[in-house]
Amino acid sequence: MLTVGALLVAIGFIVIATARLGIHAWLALFLAALGFGVAAGLPPLEVVRAANQGFGNTLGSIGSVVILGGIIGVFLE
Repeated sequence: MLTVGALLVAIGFIVIATARLGIHAWLALFLAALGFGVAAGLPPLEVVRAANQGFGNTLGSIGSVVILGGIIGVFLE
């Protein structure tokens, strides 16, 4: 039950941080992920390791799409 509460707090933080505080969405998601990991009971070092691995895998898989999109954007200017 505590984990569900922490998840709701993390979601609320993301909404408030992006809508009211004007924090960039990526930063709000990253901070919420770190906070949720600590609230779920993981050691802080493990939380950072898991977040870096998760974001790194995501960026690694879509990195070529982002780079090619940037190249096409420069050609279209």
